[in-house]
Amino acid sequence: MPRKVVLFTDSVGFGHDVISSLHDAGLLDEVYVQFSTVQNRMRRYLMDALRLRGISRRLVGLVDRLNRPSRTMTIEVDDGVLRKTGAISFTRFREIRDRVVTKDAIVVVYGTSIAPSWVYKDAFQSINVHWGLSPYYRGILCTDWAILNRDLFNIGFTLHELSREVDGGQIITQGRVNPQAGDSIGTITYRLHHLAKAALLKAVSAAQEGPLMGVSQDLTKGRNYTSQDWTIRTSLSLSRRLPIKQRSIDESGPELPIHENTSFGPLSG
Repeated sequence: MPRKVVLFTDSVGFGHDVISSLHDAGLLDEVYVQFSTVQNRMRRYLMDALRLRGISRRLVGLVDRLNRPSRTMTIEVDDGVLRKTGAISFTRFREIRDRVVTKDAIVVVYGTSIAPSWVYKDAFQSINVHWGLSPYYRGILCTDWAILNRDLFNIGFTLHELSREVDGGQIITQGRVNPQAGDSIGTITYRLHHLAKAALLKAVSAAQEGPLMGVSQDLTKGRNYTSQDWTIRTSLSLSRRLPIKQRSIDESGPELPIHENTSFGPLSG
C-alpha cells in the first residue's frame, strides 16, 4: 500500500505548480497551503511604519524590486488549486496542528516558513526543497548571495531531510543551475524551480519504495543567510550585477563539491 504523501507549500505560483505536478503524478494525498491575508500584511506594514528597523526593512523591499521587476506576490490562495486537490489553507502552523497526521508518511515542504518539528518527527521520510546549495548557501536569498559573492557556478537547489538546523538536514540530492549571460533573478529562479521539481517528483516516488539515503552536512562550511544580512546596500550591489554578464561568469569561482544522487538522473540545467 502506498505511503501517504503530505505537502506543505505556499500560495505563490511555484507552490501551485508543485501541487499540480505531484497530484497529476499520483504522488499527493494531503495539501496544506500557507498564505498571508491582506489584513495580516497591512498590520505588518503599519507596525513597521512605527519602528526604525521596520522602515529600513520596507526600504530594502522597495529597492529589491529593482532586481525583480516582474515579481508578483500572491496574497490569497488560488481557489482552483484548493478545489482540485482538496488543499487546506493556513497562515500559521499552529492552526493546523490538531488535524495534521504525518506518522509514517512522506512529508514534503516547499516554500513555507520553517516547519516545526511536530510536522516531520514521526514521518517515514521528510523532504525539504531549498533553493541553495547547502551547506554553502543556507537560509534565504541564496541565489542573490551567490551572485554577490561572484560564485555563479554554485547556484542551485538542495533536497534535504528536515531538521532543527536551517537547511541543515541530511542531503538527499542537489543540482546546479548553469549561469548564462543575460540571466536575471527571474530566469534563474524559473530554471531552479523546474530542476528542483523534477528531482522532487523522483524523490517522492523513490521514497514509496523505501527511505532515501542521505549524506550529512558539514555546517562549518558556508553560511546561513538571514533577513538581517540583506540591506539596501546589498540590494543595490546586486542590481549592478544584473543582468549577468559573460565577464562575471568568466570571473566566477570554481564549482564546489555537491551531492548529486545519480539514481535521480541529471540534475543541472
